[in-house]
Amino acid sequence: MSMQAHAWGSNFSKLADHMRSMLDEMQSHNFFHSHAPHTFEPPVNLYEAKEGYFFCMELAGMPPQGIDVRVDKGHLYICGERPKPAVDESATDISVALMEIDSGQFKRKLPLPDDVDANSITARYRDGFLWISIARESRPRQDDR
Repeated sequence: MSMQAHAWGSNFSKLADHMRSMLDEMQSHNFFHSHAPHTFEPPVNLYEAKEGYFFCMELAGMPPQGIDVRVDKGHLYICGERPKPAVDESATDISVALMEIDSGQFKRKLPLPDDVDANSITARYRDGFLWISIARESRPRQDDR
């Protein structure tokens, strides 16, 4: 009995070594390619103040002209396309070891509170953050959503 267990363990070790070897070979030949999701949703913070609402979205690496912000039917829409971070051009023979920064198309649809003044929206991009402010209306909206 103990001989069979030992034989199984030995075969398992051989299989694990073989799989490890195949994985190392595939990684050394850039077999794996990292792809960002088709679209991603950048993180957002929402702040509420007496005078209105403030949205902060993390969008490091974005050109400001590539960000589309609009209000429609009680929602705030923010979309664009973030380029992949560029690696130093002097580096050669580069392979990806870890990729956590989303790139590509992004889109967020955020419901707005009933008391926003959609005509008062302002947006500023600074230090990798998009800041959107929307003032409160003096009376709540009565439109359908």
